[in-house]
Amino acid sequence: MRELSDIQARGTLLVTLVLVGMALLVLRLFQLQLVGQQDWIDRSRRNQVRTQEIPPHRGLLLDRNGRVLVDNRPSYTVYGVPHTLLRDSSIVLRLADVCDAPADRLFRRLHQAGRGSMKAVRLLSDISFDMRVVLAENLRDYPGIKVQIEPKRYYPENLAPHTVGYLGEVSDQELSAERFPGVEAGDLVGKKGVERNYDAQIRGLKGVEYIMVDALGRDKGPMPGMPTTPPLHGRDLELTLDYELQTLADSLMGDRQGVILIAQCRTGEILASVSKPDFHPRYFSGRMPPEVWERLNNEETRPLFNRSVQGLYPPGSLFKIAVSGYALEHHLVEENFTVDCKGAFRLGRHVQRCWKLEGHGPMNMRQAVIHSCDVWFYQLGLRMSPDDIRAAGLSFGLGVPTGIDIDGESRDLLPDTEWYDLNFGEKGWSLGVMLNLAIGQGEVLTTPISLLRYACIVANGGWCITPHYGRALLDRATGEREDLVYERQQVELSPRTWAMVQSATQGVVRAGGTAGYLRRDAYEAGGKTGTAENPHGKEHSLFMSWMPEPDPEIAVFVLVENAGHGSEIAAPIAFKLTDYWYERKHPGTHVSRVYVPRPAAVDTSGALASAGGGD
Repeated sequence: MRELSDIQARGTLLVTLVLVGMALLVLRLFQLQLVGQQDWIDRSRRNQVRTQEIPPHRGLLLDRNGRVLVDNRPSYTVYGVPHTLLRDSSIVLRLADVCDAPADRLFRRLHQAGRGSMKAVRLLSDISFDMRVVLAENLRDYPGIKVQIEPKRYYPENLAPHTVGYLGEVSDQELSAERFPGVEAGDLVGKKGVERNYDAQIRGLKGVEYIMVDALGRDKGPMPGMPTTPPLHGRDLELTLDYELQTLADSLMGDRQGVILIAQCRTGEILASVSKPDFHPRYFSGRMPPEVWERLNNEETRPLFNRSVQGLYPPGSLFKIAVSGYALEHHLVEENFTVDCKGAFRLGRHVQRCWKLEGHGPMNMRQAVIHSCDVWFYQLGLRMSPDDIRAAGLSFGLGVPTGIDIDGESRDLLPDTEWYDLNFGEKGWSLGVMLNLAIGQGEVLTTPISLLRYACIVANGGWCITPHYGRALLDRATGEREDLVYERQQVELSPRTWAMVQSATQGVVRAGGTAGYLRRDAYEAGGKTGTAENPHGKEHSLFMSWMPEPDPEIAVFVLVENAGHGSEIAAPIAFKLTDYWYERKHPGTHVSRVYVPRPAAVDTSGALASAGGGD
């Protein structure tokens, strides 16, 4: 009986367990098929659907007359789905091998997107046609991989590369700093020049399409019921550059190192911008070989360095305009203050020479600017302090950033007494520094873009518009045009100071002036020659000018490194550019040089200069 009772108890327990199990199974089926139906449908759909970005077309870069300077071309981009690829790392390794790419870089990008992400992320840009063919022919071996045609930058010519800039993959630091809102790892963004500054306006917004895939991750076309969101293409950027003038400026600089800048005086629009040596932006439009990147970064000539906004140079005699104008404005000396230049000036046991060793003779303020007499400015320097020198530069717009619309602008150095005390110690510097500061040498340093603004301020008689490269944003879809607006910058000096400054700078380009032999028959010009000492070699040649007087329209700044006197090298380049501009504006006109005897100039070594009138 006991055995029968045990058997019945066990049977009852077994039946109970079976019934409980069946009840649990029914409850689970009820939950899956009825309660959780939508959740599983959603999961199934997510496994079946891939989200694919549709890249926008980046806006074109145009010159002021509508000529395309930077275009787009089609290229092949590889996308991958993290959820699929991180479950089978062999796919990533094969992809890296076929596309000659670092596998760790691909894995890093997939992990950045998230291990469970079903959204395809950009893995490789601008792969070759042969790589694309291999992937297409072996698509079954690369589940989760898709090759898509995307627009990439195309540079028809090597024109103003430092201004135009280039694109590059967004860095982790830029992503962390949210420098480019809406950008994800792997996206291309502007790295330099206007490409960077106007990135948000010309990049556009991505679109999205939903792709149906099979169990192997193969593309089966658009997903029904999930419409595509088209991309919003970027706006075109019309630059201030003039293609013809830019091309001429490039050719005139040739293989020399230096800077040429041309601007409209009244608008601040930069018509030409040359910084040499430079690079071809096509290096950055695709996958750059490591050896090319290393060469660009390690060359002594620094081709990636934008001298026009980053370079710091002594302004040389160009600074004499500010020094004399400030001295007159603040009654440190009057315009008739006269110095007899005998070719040298002695301060204690130190002798400081004038560029004209035989001397200029008696010079007043206006004559000292016209003839660039160093001895007159040495005498003026002794009546000034470093604080006055700094104030002189500031009173003409030097010493503060211009606000130019490309990145990397350096700041001028206008040292004051505090700076000298800090760097040389109190009483650790002598009056001798004032001799150099008064002629724009010593520790005074300026950028070419700052000197271009300086030229515009003098040409306009006290004001200018912030120098800039961006002129307008154009929407090709709607035809709308947004003209870009920039600030007016003003300096306050008295009418008598401006009268002296403008009279003197016009005299520079007339008979007897340091650039007088370059005077033209068709137009009058103002300007100033300069020669900046260079501790690493021959002096730098500088010249800034504006024309036509008395109501200038364009200003030109030219700096040629290691070239000697400003009147010999920089000034002739500037006049060739203004001649071209004038002849183009006045068809049928041929500009000729007015014959003016070229004065002999003695350089600091005592030999006769081969050309020009000295400084």
